[in-house]
Amino acid sequence: MNEGFDNSIVRNLNNSIILRHLLENNSLSKADITKLSNLTPRSVQLIVNRLLADDLVLEMPIQRGKVGQPSTPICLNKKGAYAIGIKVGRRRLTVQVSNLGLEIESRYDKTYHAYNQDKVVQYAKNLFVTVKDILPHDKIKGIACAVPSDMIGFVDQLSDEISQPITSLLDIHAAALAEQWLQQRLQQQKWSNYSYFFIGTYITGAIFINDLIYKGTANKESQFAKFNLDNNKTLCDACSLIHLDNILKNMGEKGVLADGLTGSENLDYSNFSPLTKDIITQWIEEAATALAYVINQTQYIMNLQGIIIETALPKILRHHICQKIQSKVTDINIIEGNIGASARSYGASIQPLLSYFQVKEILNTIQH
Repeated sequence: MNEGFDNSIVRNLNNSIILRHLLENNSLSKADITKLSNLTPRSVQLIVNRLLADDLVLEMPIQRGKVGQPSTPICLNKKGAYAIGIKVGRRRLTVQVSNLGLEIESRYDKTYHAYNQDKVVQYAKNLFVTVKDILPHDKIKGIACAVPSDMIGFVDQLSDEISQPITSLLDIHAAALAEQWLQQRLQQQKWSNYSYFFIGTYITGAIFINDLIYKGTANKESQFAKFNLDNNKTLCDACSLIHLDNILKNMGEKGVLADGLTGSENLDYSNFSPLTKDIITQWIEEAATALAYVINQTQYIMNLQGIIIETALPKILRHHICQKIQSKVTDINIIEGNIGASARSYGASIQPLLSYFQVKEILNTIQH
């Protein structure tokens, strides 16, 4: 080890290794942790004692009756840390709390007809105060806010209002972060290089290179929405919910953004009018054709392993969109996201907690 090397990095790495194993298992004995982590029994004992002192893990009742000495299993203390995630959009504000187990503890929503920054900041402040008063203050480990790229000023204004530092994330990056974590945890795919699309009011996208979101030199989102199609339209013109909303309203039907079709994974839309169903079917065809064109064009350059598609629409519609896209692309797999409309708020609420488990990121720091 080089002279002057920051030992705190190694300590954080060892903590993360053990916490990550505990997150992925209900409980583990110290012997199990030793085998999984490749740390020495003495190191495991010291690290577990430190995590117990920090209230991040718990000792479970002693287990007897197995081969060898009785053991005391260790488990993650989900109540040992919390994070608050805020997601602001053009028609809805969400404040969400996640615990150390990366599980949602509570969620509060506020809808509005149009975005006004001063008003929405006050809505967020009121919801934040409600959430903060419920949680033990010493357990709140961070606040993160997911915003569209044109609403970044919201974060600074809210931070001033509540007198708390807030980590700012683009909403597409928050959603992609949440999906990446669930894909890893559910072991659904092991891609390192892929694209993630979120079809919301507008369509946004992120590219992962070696498991990290590519942000370019300006730390911005990938501008997929502006991608020119072969019919003199952009991807956003064809593949966005505001486009679907406008078509429905022009035909005298209810829109999707303010009238309840978004925000619910399991919404049954079987009672919708035949005209609305036909319009949605036609929009899915148009959106899938446009997105498949973009995927095929970028695939020639990027040669990605796959594509993940998420949307604020119910999962049955997401499934139809993904099937249509898969039928129109070549040599690349399309899979559905796991979360739905809440991906952005969930991503914001787990972002401050992921540092407890980011073994790979800490190793990268050491290598650099």
